[in-house]
Amino acid sequence: MTYSIDDLKGEFGTGLARTSLWRVFLPSVDGAFGITTRRLNVLCKSAQLPFRQILTNQRMVGMKEHKLAYSYATDDVPLTFHVPNDYDIKQYFEFWQSKIVNFDTKELNYPDEYGFEVRIQQLSMPKNVIGQAERILASGVLSNSAEFDNLQQRLEDSQVEYTCILEKAFPTSMSAIEFSNEPGGMVELTVQLSYKDWRSV
Repeated sequence: MTYSIDDLKGEFGTGLARTSLWRVFLPSVDGAFGITTRRLNVLCKSAQLPFRQILTNQRMVGMKEHKLAYSYATDDVPLTFHVPNDYDIKQYFEFWQSKIVNFDTKELNYPDEYGFEVRIQQLSMPKNVIGQAERILASGVLSNSAEFDNLQQRLEDSQVEYTCILEKAFPTSMSAIEFSNEPGGMVELTVQLSYKDWRSV
């Protein structure tokens, strides 16, 4: 079966989702150096949406083997950030982890004390501004406050198409930062978020 261009246009009338149009909302953790959720969002270079895997067992039903579901599993969500010179991104997650474990007393806190809601959203934009936003994103680290404000305004003007909510999320690990003598290298930090469960709205 073949489809015409008009058929395809009809099916994709709302447009195709773009990997570069998204945003993440991280919590304001009390005492975390005053870093804003706005700054965390703009400095987040990449994110992944979570998924569920249905777990199955092999069972014989009559003379045939079948897969039967018995539970489901999820995996951690990675977020990668550009790291500014003041390292406030790294300090933010270090402080958040200190709310999970008191590294001085070696005591664990309760999940309600360190689990927060995190939102990851798929966005869409009018065609006339998509190119402008993608050029800003492709430039890498934002070099000045004007670019920062410009990108943030583009994101705020976007329409939310899909929202994924991580429930009771918390950072389980941060990637090591490796230095080298190669010129032009930018420091990045990848954080793994665990969570109780997730849902979409």
